[in-house]
Amino acid sequence: MNPIDTALALVTSTETAYNLDVTNVANIQSGITTATAAAQTALSNATGALAPAQAQLVTDTATYVAALNGASAAFLAQATALTPAVVVPVVPAS
Repeated sequence: MNPIDTALALVTSTETAYNLDVTNVANIQSGITTATAAAQTALSNATGALAPAQAQLVTDTATYVAALNGASAAFLAQATALTPAVVVPVVPAS
């Protein structure tokens, strides 16, 4: 076999290996895309639901803190009403 035929045979065999590799990579990428499609959809749905949930949390937190502050004020008022007045005698300085 002359050098040109040898070189062409090598090109042909390496081209076949290359084409098989391209197909293999494409199949793997396709498999990854297929396998992760549901997860991508779930992630997208969850991400879309996150902002409204966070906004609701902020609103509910403010309402909860206001209720706690109101309860605290009511408890303090009740405790103040139940505490007897203490009269401290003033002793004149001698």
